Amino acid sequence: MRHLSILRSLSENTVNLLLRTAMEAAEAAARVHRRDSGQIRRDAVTEKARADYVSQTDLDAQQAALEAIRDRFPRDHILAEEGAKSATDQLARWSGSPLWIVDPLDGTTNFLHGHPFYCSSVAVAVDGQVTAGAVVSGSSGERWWASRGEGAFKGGRAIQVSQKTPLIDALVGTGFPFKKLSVLPQYLNQFDRVLRAASGVRRTGAAALDLCFLA
Repeated sequence: MRHLSILRSLSENTVNLLLRTAMEAAEAAARVHRRDSGQIRRDAVTEKARADYVSQTDLDAQQAALEAIRDRFPRDHILAEEGAKSATDQLARWSGSPLWIVDPLDGTTNFLHGHPFYCSSVAVAVDGQVTAGAVVSGSSGERWWASRGEGAFKGGRAIQVSQKTPLIDALVGTGFPFKKLSVLPQYLNQFDRVLRAASGVRRTGAAALDLCFLA
């Protein structure tokens, strides 16, 4: 009940401002995607782990998003995908203020290969409850956003998850465990079962887009 009481105490204007800031931050990052699309140099890419890349575009997009957030909420805490420290270290200094969660370029591998499934993703949590968030496709310019209690939207149109119940009628989204290949056999076994039971399976390589495509 504590979470609900705090969320209810947020004024409509405050929630709208949080949402608008998330949208502007995601759009600022996506502008960097468009600026660099097809122009990234190999020497501007670092491999953090096997097949897990960070490019100068990731870093520039993150900086653009963080500037948009800090312009309005300089005291809020930010958990950023490309932070120099781990998520645990970044959260160690968190005092409980609103928390912004930023992935400046979800789908970096796609971006580097010119595959159009990549996006920016920005959300804000108040007292541990996600209150507003936005996703912008860097290639198509499509925009999704949502705020707690107000529903989800794509380009101004209200959206909701599918009402399909039988798996055979469903198109399933998934991801591959590229960071932990030791679990690949178990994953492929599950993948085989789902593929046989569903209408189809898709893997975009950008988790935030997968979630947006649910609605």
